[in-house]
Amino acid sequence: MAELLIASLIFSVILAALFITLNIGQLSFSTSSAKISVQSQVRLAMDWLIKDLRQAISWNIASIANPNNNPTTIHLKFNLWAWNSSSNTWDLSADYVEYNYDAVAKKITRAYYNDTTKETSFLEFYDITEAPFYTFYIDAGNPANILDADQLRNNRRLNIVISGQKLVRGSLFVPFNLKSEVKIRNG
Repeated sequence: MAELLIASLIFSVILAALFITLNIGQLSFSTSSAKISVQSQVRLAMDWLIKDLRQAISWNIASIANPNNNPTTIHLKFNLWAWNSSSNTWDLSADYVEYNYDAVAKKITRAYYNDTTKETSFLEFYDITEAPFYTFYIDAGNPANILDADQLRNNRRLNIVISGQKLVRGSLFVPFNLKSEVKIRNG
């Protein structure tokens, strides 16, 4: 009888150790998957923003003539360049790109408006936790972080800060941040 009790105890300890090991492995897998997902979203958003902004003109982003086109930390809108084959020059096209950050949905939406076809295409980047556009950035959540249209027109530099995080198992957050300063070359 005592042998059976000892065997049951040893079996219970081995089973508990196995369960703990599997649980840790599952947590590690969930954390890694969440980390890959949030890194992918943040990097993809950063790549699109940098690609688009390198085609922008600072006065077109921060338009004095058009008050509806003033940039904020959550909104940017600007026209793209198009090749004019008759004059062999680059001209500002009627096509434009608009970026909006939605804090409630935690996403950045890129809208591309094609003036020729009158079509709009959208890209959405999820798990983004902070407004991404600044001319002056200190750290996350700092009220001194601003986007000043005059600074953008004069310095032709835009700081992009994309912070993302994903929830793992109810209370564990996996964060990822990318920062970049984009010099707006056409301006």
